[in-house]
Amino acid sequence: MAVYTVSKEDESPVAAHRLFKALVLERHNVLVKAQPHVFSTGEIIEGDGGVGTVTKITFAPGHPFKYMLHRFDELDVANCYCKYTLFEGDVLRDNMEKVVYEVKVESVGTGSKGKITVHYHPKPGCSVNEEEIKLGQEKAHALYKQVEEYLVANPDVFA
Repeated sequence: MAVYTVSKEDESPVAAHRLFKALVLERHNVLVKAQPHVFSTGEIIEGDGGVGTVTKITFAPGHPFKYMLHRFDELDVANCYCKYTLFEGDVLRDNMEKVVYEVKVESVGTGSKGKITVHYHPKPGCSVNEEEIKLGQEKAHALYKQVEEYLVANPDVFA
C-alpha cells in the first residue's frame, strides 16, 4: 500500500522556540512528566541531540505497548523544523514499517503556529488502519494541549 499522509495545523499562545523545544527536542523527557501513567522513561540512547540522535520512550507498566525508538533525520533548531522517524517498537504493530514526522513551528505575534505532517509507511502487503490513526492523532493532540497549558502556566520553562 502507498504511504498514508495526514497533516494538522494549530495556533498556540506559546512562543515557537519554547513549543519546539518541549514537543521536539525534549519530547522524550516531557512525555514522561506530562503523562507518567502512560510513559515511564524517556532517554537519548545514541547521539548528542542532533541529527542521528535516537531516543527511547518506554511505556508505563500495564500499558499495552512496551517502547518506541525515534531518530532525528533532519533538524533545524533556528527555524524550528524537524523530521524524525519512529522506526522500532511495538506501537508499529505488525502492519507498519515506520512513521515519519515533519514538524514546523513558526512565530505568529507573541505565539506560534505549528504544523505536523505524519507519513505512515505500511509494510508490503499491509494496509493502514485509519481508525487507529485517528485515535492516535486524538491522543497526540490532547498531549499537545496539555503541554501547551503547562507552558502557558509556567512561562520560565524552556524560555
